[in-house]
Amino acid sequence: MLQPTITLTLCRYCTILGVATEKWQQDGLNKLIVVKQTAGGRRRYIFSALICLLAGLVIFVYRGPGWVVLRYYVGDVIAVAFLYFGLSAMWNGPVLARIGAITAIAVAIEFAQLLKLTPKDDSLITEIIFGSSFDPIDFLAYAIGLIAAYASEWWFLSKRHSA
Repeated sequence: MLQPTITLTLCRYCTILGVATEKWQQDGLNKLIVVKQTAGGRRRYIFSALICLLAGLVIFVYRGPGWVVLRYYVGDVIAVAFLYFGLSAMWNGPVLARIGAITAIAVAIEFAQLLKLTPKDDSLITEIIFGSSFDPIDFLAYAIGLIAAYASEWWFLSKRHSA
């Protein structure tokens, strides 16, 4: 049987809500459900998304040494991190749900490229949103981007403000 919600404030920006059963309470454990953001916490996600957007724009226009790797692989890492932070700024859902949503979007776009279901108009916006061609290495880039985004979120919330 579920007990009333337990609230644990990590910092002035973030509150973790937990629901615990009697057994979990006896063991001193709480099941983490969702991160409830205050306005300051939301601003941090927006700021992180803007940093990713700026990095993505720099990568997009850069044409120096190594630009192909930057454009096609590091750009994918930055793109999913941007989507993760953007979604996190709007939705207080559980971390795994946010990661799952971004993974589903990225994988759907990649398979649409494989099946040639992406728009064919060759515009800059279409290429930015849907990419240009299927590449299985993109899946690794997506995983790295999501892990990096989650790790930065975890580090910021648990290391800097939990003391």
